[in-house]
Amino acid sequence: LGPRDRLALSGSRQPVPRLARPRRTLCALWIVYVTNQWTRGLLANSVSFSPNGFADPGRYVNIALNFTPQTYATLLSAFTAAYAIASIPAGLIADARRRVPVLSAACALWAVAMLLHGAAPSVPALIASRLMHGVGAAFCSPVASSLIADAFAPEQRGLAYSIYASGLYVGTALAILASSASAFAGRAAVPGLQLGWRASAWVAGAVSALAAAALILTVPEPQRPATAVRTGGGEFGGALTGSARSIRNVLGCRSALLALCAVAARLCAGYTIISWFPAHCKARFPVGECAFAALYATAVCAGGVAASLLGGLASDALGRRSDAPNARALVPLVGSLLAAPLFLVAVTRSSLHGTMGWFFAHVLCSECWLGPTVATMLGSLPADARGTAQGLFNFVQLGGGLLQVIIAPAAARFGIGRALQVTVPVAYLASAAVFAALLRCGGDAPTPAAGAALKFE
Repeated sequence: LGPRDRLALSGSRQPVPRLARPRRTLCALWIVYVTNQWTRGLLANSVSFSPNGFADPGRYVNIALNFTPQTYATLLSAFTAAYAIASIPAGLIADARRRVPVLSAACALWAVAMLLHGAAPSVPALIASRLMHGVGAAFCSPVASSLIADAFAPEQRGLAYSIYASGLYVGTALAILASSASAFAGRAAVPGLQLGWRASAWVAGAVSALAAAALILTVPEPQRPATAVRTGGGEFGGALTGSARSIRNVLGCRSALLALCAVAARLCAGYTIISWFPAHCKARFPVGECAFAALYATAVCAGGVAASLLGGLASDALGRRSDAPNARALVPLVGSLLAAPLFLVAVTRSSLHGTMGWFFAHVLCSECWLGPTVATMLGSLPADARGTAQGLFNFVQLGGGLLQVIIAPAAARFGIGRALQVTVPVAYLASAAVFAALLRCGGDAPTPAAGAALKFE
């Protein structure tokens, strides 16, 4: 048996089943996360507010349903609000219930939401699908992060989380390419091959449903470490007691609290880029839309995956070699400091290739943050608070989502480019300041059962 298999033993001499191996579980979680991000990214890549663009209702949802940038911001906020509100219950459920069935059901829920998205006849119907989508998506990372923390030793979690996080960039790239497929086909004058925003949503929903079925059929439910099992006077009372304890553990931990503050600031930049950068480039370079889609997908996928994996490796190396308890925070600190000026240069270039070249450099620096941040946050907490912490991690994204409602009128008045030039660098620098405070933080008490072994049912 390899080291990962020995880690998964429960203390008996019998090895865990083949599919219970951590790497297999991580692979299944990665596939689910890819579908999560693919479905989330479709809306942002299916709109065009360019006055010189092609008013094709088959390609652009805003043309088909006749809505403005302000309505678009409302659609973004609907998802974010549902996602944030559902995140805390999702985290508590991840700490108290069988995690694999919960994640499979959540994946099936966002699959149904995407089928409704593709069939939406009006803006209210689209909002309803976005709300359903947000609730389902809220369960993904709390459950997955809890499983990864249980399956991997502390010194290897940075890379494990980063591998999982790389699904964000693969899924986003799929959303870009799927949403732009009709643009490529339209330029080739092959109307029969046009995918369109409706069919793109249906394809993503169908793949998500397959991922949900594969997860429940191939990944066994791990039995939690003994220290993570909650007790209380009765099932309901015990659940309430355990939930309150988990929230107190997270909010009472200085390292976790600083990590959550850094996440809130960092995702203001991330949400703004995802929501408005494609629309900015389509408006600024309307004749280069096909080239933009290819370059944007390449920058997000190749740059994001490379940055995520390198960030995870660097954070694990810092964790092993440094005596500072939160040494991993140096990785996102440096990344955010470099990302701010690089993005500002990218968004002010006068050519598409210049813009995307600098944007790629920005992605290489900015996207190293997620794995080290999650590893730092969860490493400071007991095992039965990890899902709750990830739920709170998702909840603080509410600020970044609601920020888009403020950006919409500013973009309409001053232009999307100017709104991006101010909002994104400021958010990066704010997150860097909080990551610096996290780095200086003295850490918290050692995590109970940090390396606890698992049984698989």
